[in-house]
Amino acid sequence: MRRTLVKATIAAAVGMVIGPMPNNAQPRPTVGHIERLDPALDALIAPDAKIEQLAVGFDWSEGPVWRTSGRYLLFSDIPKNTIYKWQDSTGLSIFLRPAGYTGVNPPGRELGSNGLTLDLNDSLVMADHGNRQVARLDESKFTKTILANRYQGNRLNSPNDLVYRSNGDLYFTDPPYGLKGLNDDPAKELKFNGVYRLTRTGQLTLLTSELTFPNGLAFSPDEKTLYVANSDPKKAIWMAYDVRPDGTIGNGRVFFDATTDVSDAKPGLPDGMKVDRSGNLFAAGPGGIFVISPAGKHLGTIVTGQPTANCAFGDDGSTLYMTANDRLVRVRLKTKGMAVAAGTVASMHADASVREGYLTTSDSARLFYRVMGHGGDTLIAIHGGPGVDLESIAGDFALLAEHHVVIFYDQRGAGRSELSKDTSRLVVARQIADLDEVRRHFGAQRVTLVAHSYGPLLAASYALAHPEAVSRMVFFGPVPPRRGDFWQRFAANMSPRLDSAARARQADASKRLADPNADTRQACRDYWAVGMRPRLAEPDRTLPLIKSDLCASDPAGIRYGLTVTNRVVMASYGDWDLRERLRQLNVPTLVVHGEQESIPMDLVEEWVTSLPHARLLRVPRAAHFTYAERPELVWPEVERFLAEPPR
Repeated sequence: MRRTLVKATIAAAVGMVIGPMPNNAQPRPTVGHIERLDPALDALIAPDAKIEQLAVGFDWSEGPVWRTSGRYLLFSDIPKNTIYKWQDSTGLSIFLRPAGYTGVNPPGRELGSNGLTLDLNDSLVMADHGNRQVARLDESKFTKTILANRYQGNRLNSPNDLVYRSNGDLYFTDPPYGLKGLNDDPAKELKFNGVYRLTRTGQLTLLTSELTFPNGLAFSPDEKTLYVANSDPKKAIWMAYDVRPDGTIGNGRVFFDATTDVSDAKPGLPDGMKVDRSGNLFAAGPGGIFVISPAGKHLGTIVTGQPTANCAFGDDGSTLYMTANDRLVRVRLKTKGMAVAAGTVASMHADASVREGYLTTSDSARLFYRVMGHGGDTLIAIHGGPGVDLESIAGDFALLAEHHVVIFYDQRGAGRSELSKDTSRLVVARQIADLDEVRRHFGAQRVTLVAHSYGPLLAASYALAHPEAVSRMVFFGPVPPRRGDFWQRFAANMSPRLDSAARARQADASKRLADPNADTRQACRDYWAVGMRPRLAEPDRTLPLIKSDLCASDPAGIRYGLTVTNRVVMASYGDWDLRERLRQLNVPTLVVHGEQESIPMDLVEEWVTSLPHARLLRVPRAAHFTYAERPELVWPEVERFLAEPPR
């Protein structure tokens, strides 16, 4: 379908503050209650959970979406033709008005935007209810790009809700609620109310026309099931459809029927919904938000006391924001959501949970990447070396992909990435630029940097150059923030851990690594068979625990990285000392360091004394690979750190 650019007329200031709530405000009022129908609900919502009222005074609030890059919520008030912004620190403000219809003589009963979502570039995409279209907003110019407004030449009814699949296809519903006469309105050009798919190339496909009033929709975590709500009081149901490999749907069946719940005592109908990481549905229905297990069992209801339109996971994914008639409310959860918020890479299919490829940098170098996992935030994993590659950390860092999107990449001059003949293209300035190009390639506005060994030096250098792009940092076994006498002290600590025979074996392996005619991978394995032991506190116990592989990549990349890249990159740092500059960097940082590490603890502590918001986790019975040597101590602390509210 041809995409048309249209100018959005802005009649009110974007970002106008309506009612900021200071950080020291009194506790917010609570509304409603949690109705518990099954003990399994306690694992999702704490028994003492309260529903907080955040704002009130809307005509009909709808379509909430959490924007991770700015740490705020956006939602529609359809009759008021307004998109509002709500942030914990500042309260409520107008984000966009008019949000939908901009002309005179309004043609329908509901003029504003409805459902909202965010694409991988952090752009707001809306069910532009009042204009009978799906559109993307360019916030820098206040223009809209029409993504879909007609099917087979006929105008859409009034797009209602929408969701992205991880491959970039957009799915949306099109009931007649934006038309004065609903199905009988003379302006209605389609004889049915449809569910559609819009591909990345602009092809619009009707998926089903069997529902009388299709409304909210969401994917299961593995994206093999599409759930669609039907907001018809005579058939108040949620349907489940199998998603075929080509993105179409089939085998539709009733997932849950709430028709008997519809009553004046339980206002509301099946409407917007979201799915948590375990596959539970949080779906607007009669009385509030139904919590339905993946097996279709009604576990309980978040009773808001109002007809409830929609919901969205926010904060770290464990807060459910709900638009309930004239108000915005929220409840804290024990589970986390599947929704991909702005600034993150979309979750992968279960059959394609790992995606690999190459990106081309601005100076035409090729960088190899791997993306894993799903979640509400994006992590970039930075391997050590310099000169080793992503395989050196990917096996152990894969745990992070259970709750986060993790981007791995081979730094330039390593692994499968560009092995430049011009070594001036390997220096630290270029490595910093490459890291920024990785972030921007995946449309991430802000990222967490998780780095090992040499990696923290690159991560910190990047954060100093691009502080606005880094939300947090996690350092494992870092080199110190200044060179000083680090190398001498490190060598002095390593030397007693290797006898003369081991040093001779490593020297021989190193010589073979430099020989293009030798078996590079075997030389690498021989090198690290010696080199790993002094880097572990209890090598006999912990060597089998390490899941990553320092010798699994391309042989040419292994040889070049260890013989060329390592030397050139480290030389480009010179006599580095980041301490003074770090004092101005307001990025929360967790430093994880083994108590038996050869990198001196007192030098590593300088990260913590230099960074204003850093803390040190000392790990006993561990050395350079703390996350593999003592995973039971390290990973829970890392996840707690990543879940902390932003500063």
